[in-house]
Amino acid sequence: EGPLLSPPRDWPASFATPTLKKLLGKHRLAGKRCRLTALPSEEDLEQVRALDLSAEDSFGNAVLVMERTGFAVIKGYAVFELEQYAKGEAFCAHMRWWNSKASGVWVDFTPRPDGMDSMVLIESAKAEKELVPL
Repeated sequence: EGPLLSPPRDWPASFATPTLKKLLGKHRLAGKRCRLTALPSEEDLEQVRALDLSAEDSFGNAVLVMERTGFAVIKGYAVFELEQYAKGEAFCAHMRWWNSKASGVWVDFTPRPDGMDSMVLIESAKAEKELVPL
């Protein structure tokens, strides 16, 4: 356990490390598209300011944003490097949903930890959530 880094150290060169390629590949996350995303612009934030977005619920946030703005929901994972290991040695991914503007630009409105101004996101068909009856 320890700090998570996104983007990983030496990005984008780290994209080619065997450990990360294995995680992103067809047998693990089966990534389709991978992008380094920034924080939403002030213009984008203005469109969702009235929404109550939670740092703990990227899934609900993405759906709320879609309902408010029409931005499509993209399902995938946030990719992190584990800082306590040697560079390029250990990575993890957390399921996360975000949005895509009509222009194709990805926008992640879910609040991030302080200091995480960029985040690597990878689209994946494996990032579906199952409804659980209450």
